[in-house]
Amino acid sequence: MTDWLHYLDECDSTNSWAMTHAAKLEHGSCVWTQCQKAGRGQLQRKWLSDPGVLTCSFVFDLLDVSHGPWLSLATGLSVCHAITDVAPSCPKVGIKWPNDCYLRDRKLAGILCESKVVPATTAHASNRLVAIVGIGINLNPQWANSPPADSYTGQEPPISLADCVENDSLPSHQAVMTALRVYLLQAIAMIADGRTNELVNSIQEHDWLQGRWVSYTNDQQLQYIAQASGISEQGELIVCSHSGDTIRITSSHSVNLLPQQ
Repeated sequence: MTDWLHYLDECDSTNSWAMTHAAKLEHGSCVWTQCQKAGRGQLQRKWLSDPGVLTCSFVFDLLDVSHGPWLSLATGLSVCHAITDVAPSCPKVGIKWPNDCYLRDRKLAGILCESKVVPATTAHASNRLVAIVGIGINLNPQWANSPPADSYTGQEPPISLADCVENDSLPSHQAVMTALRVYLLQAIAMIADGRTNELVNSIQEHDWLQGRWVSYTNDQQLQYIAQASGISEQGELIVCSHSGDTIRITSSHSVNLLPQQ
């Protein structure tokens, strides 16, 4: 096993473990387990962690807190590219803004990005702003029964990579993590250098919400319905209301897909 990969026999959550041990984890490290007991998703949702689900968390140094909002989208793009590399026969994976990946209109992967300031240590003379990038990908889960209705938020149950490729083409967990790490390191470097414009076109090409109707809540917790029309150069979701108004939504707002009419 490579020095950047840290395998745990079991843990409550790879993100939580990485947060606790961040001072000992270097830039580009990855924490991985096949037995996650209390996986966390966005908005405190649970993440199903069957051994066939890849559950891992990467650790990256950030230069500025303003880089944080780009992490989820950049990670989603990294998932799309990594799956294309390790499973070339798989159909195109899309990004469901801001932190999921979808395949054939069903959820394939979820992303949870968190950050913390790590105090200076003997290895690092100054404080570090660290990002914890948690990723869960359904590779080949063996759910005894269909996932319970409260385990996902879409209209369809999750999908796995095994549903879309032949068994002999299914990549290993390690192969997926290796490919993910390559793309994540590239994306983090672009974000740090202020080159997010180089990510935007690819993110837009993988925009799964484009043209779909969604509901969203604003800062006053009022709910509206609009049609998703793209992702801005600042990483915001652009939606168009029934009256033709264009609204830009940040990742702090709740967005839900409406059933297809």
